[in-house]
Amino acid sequence: EEAGLFNPHVVAKTIFQAATSTRPPFNVYFGLEGWMISTLTAGMSPVHNLVDALCQVFLMSLLRLVSLFYLWDFTRIIAKCAKDSKKKD
Repeated sequence: EEAGLFNPHVVAKTIFQAATSTRPPFNVYFGLEGWMISTLTAGMSPVHNLVDALCQVFLMSLLRLVSLFYLWDFTRIIAKCAKDSKKKD
């Protein structure tokens, strides 16, 4: 099964090309959410360009706030599924 957002063949090809390139990137991400998670989890990872470095420095707190909304939404979905599951039983 797939979520339908990214073609698995394109994802596999992109990851393979990145891994086998002469100067492989440290992070390979897909879409806005992938970029956001990559930026939020940068830690001590190397940076390959100035734009990524600036985003990591200046957007970290804003992206953390956005991630809290994602977490809240995930928790809400899980609670709804648990409630629906109890209704079926």
